[in-house]
Amino acid sequence: MTQGRRVTVEMPEALLQEVDGLAILLRCNRSSLILEATRAYLRQRKRRDVRERLREGYRAMAAVNLALAEGLPDGEGRRSRPSGAAGGEGTRGPAGSARKAR
Repeated sequence: MTQGRRVTVEMPEALLQEVDGLAILLRCNRSSLILEATRAYLRQRKRRDVRERLREGYRAMAAVNLALAEGLPDGEGRRSRPSGAAGGEGTRGPAGSARKAR
């Protein structure tokens, strides 16, 4: 590990006791535990922030997509399925299943 800066952090005695107890359980020192906990928190926070930005973007795009879809004439922009394509009448899955006679 590279040499870092020393910082002083104040915390309630009960929390410090929990930290020290966990450090003993994990067989590491207090500094290592607090360092790893801080890294984990920052990773979690970044993921949460990205998810929220994506959610906001999807909401904004939903309004745009709806406006575009409502402005299209019926049928425009929709893909039609060729006759006999999967999901059509008289078709079933893989080999050995029934198919419509041609």
